[in-house]
Amino acid sequence: MSFSSEQFVSKLTKLEDSQESIASASKWLLSQHRDAPKIAECWKTYMLRNDINSRRKLLGIYVVNHVVQQAAGQKIGHFQEDFNKVIEEVLTTTFPEFSSDIKKKIARVVSIWKSRGIFSRPTLNKILVSFEKNKNTNDSDNVKLPPKIKPIVETIKKIERTQVNLHAMKTRFDNSVNELDVSSVVYDENFKTITKISNLAKDTIASSINERNGLINLLSTMIEEQNKLIVEEQTMASEIDFVLTAKDPANINNKDKTDEDMLPTYETAGDDNYDSDSDSDSDSDSENGNVDNVNKQTTSNDISLDTANALEQMNALAQENKSKRSIDEVERDDNSNNGEDKNDAKRAKEDDVYGGEEYEPASHDSNEEENATDSNNVTSSIQDLLSKLAN
Repeated sequence: MSFSSEQFVSKLTKLEDSQESIASASKWLLSQHRDAPKIAECWKTYMLRNDINSRRKLLGIYVVNHVVQQAAGQKIGHFQEDFNKVIEEVLTTTFPEFSSDIKKKIARVVSIWKSRGIFSRPTLNKILVSFEKNKNTNDSDNVKLPPKIKPIVETIKKIERTQVNLHAMKTRFDNSVNELDVSSVVYDENFKTITKISNLAKDTIASSINERNGLINLLSTMIEEQNKLIVEEQTMASEIDFVLTAKDPANINNKDKTDEDMLPTYETAGDDNYDSDSDSDSDSDSENGNVDNVNKQTTSNDISLDTANALEQMNALAQENKSKRSIDEVERDDNSNNGEDKNDAKRAKEDDVYGGEEYEPASHDSNEEENATDSNNVTSSIQDLLSKLAN
């Protein structure tokens, strides 16, 4: 039966981390000893692939270790010679990418080869020297990680280990199902065995899911924390910009100039263009238009609105009193003229009776009393207004 590289790669991909799986793959390779050069080259190509994880490459090294030692015991020298040509390149190239625990396992395998003389001494010495130079290269255990990152790294490592076991259990289950023969007399026993394998596979899947959920929680917490820190830092940047803007000399000079431009200017009483009466009247009219919305306002001459109203009432009252007095004087003059005519006629008669002596009545004129009363009322009204102004 000729060697098939696809079949060999399939066996390497389905390898489990167990002695039984390693021995089974090695037995198949020993049966293909005539194609040892092809097997070595195929193995080299597989081991140098970037898409093969570290755990899978470790299992590939275990297979070679088992094959070359079994071949040495069976006096089959083809494998030692052909793998000796590729083993140095594979190990020196892949060793730096392994974690510390995998490096220790590989170094132990190489030390066994050296002690048993599996490969040539020069080849093994070159491999060991390379190991010494690169034993700390890309070693995540020797890198000082921030405290917040360490839980995430540890969780990822657990997931990777679980993933290797998961694929191995799934492969074992698939192979067992394919080998199950319904017509076999031990079908029931084989089915029970497959059921146990399936339970182990499901337990491994559940463990992997739990680890991934834990990783998601860690990452979500970190993302939330980083978002809060971003907001805080943006606020700090805004505060810095605000302070710089406030302290900028150009802005300060502009602010001073603006303040000067905003200062009010007032016309003096001595200005020829200043008309205090017209300004007062216009301001009073403007203020009276808003009297319903303001409890207390002032005129343009800094006189309260209540005071202005009171003065206006006093002025109106004085004008009314003046007008009333004028009317009373006119009526009094008319009455006086009419009275003088009547008095002259009466006096002529009295002169006849009393011998011409002039009579002076003792009573006061009623118009003078009314004028006095009106004057008192005006005075009282003015006093009331003055009292309001005082309050």
